[in-house]
This record gives sequence, structure tokens and C-alpha cells, in this order.
Amino acid sequence: MANFVFVLGTGPENPSPGTRCMQLASVAQEEGHKVDIFLVDNGVFYGKKGMAENIVAPTGDDMSTHLEKLKAANVPIYL
Repeated sequence: MANFVFVLGTGPENPSPGTRCMQLASVAQEEGHKVDIFLVDNGVFYGKKGMAENIVAPTGDDMSTHLEKLKAANVPIYL
């Protein structure tokens, strides 16, 4: 088991990094690794309830699906 720290500094203005961050964090957690997420700079906008609901990357991945998995697994998200 490894420790992963994800730091997200971009907000809704650029959906790809945020969606990818939550996707990779979700995969790491599902694989049994310890995961911590830090939201900094514009990434703190995702700390507000509902902000991730309509965030979709150009690949079609949506942030809220991954974020819900992380929340269900009690992965800490720091602001």
C-alpha cells in the first residue's frame, strides 16, 4: 500500500485537471492505497456543495461520479 497526495489548484474554468484528479484519486483508493486530496487556489470552489455536479471533461468523464466514490470511502479532502 502506498500513500497518494493529490493537489488540485484549478477550478471549474478548466474541467479536465479537476476531473482527472478525482478520477486518479478514486482509482488509487479502489486499489487499496491511502489517499489525501488538497484543494488549493481555484480548486477550493469544489469544496462548495454542488460545484462538481456539472463538471465534465472533454473526454466525457464527469467529476461528480469520482467525487461521490471518494466521499463514500471517507477519503479526506482538505481546503
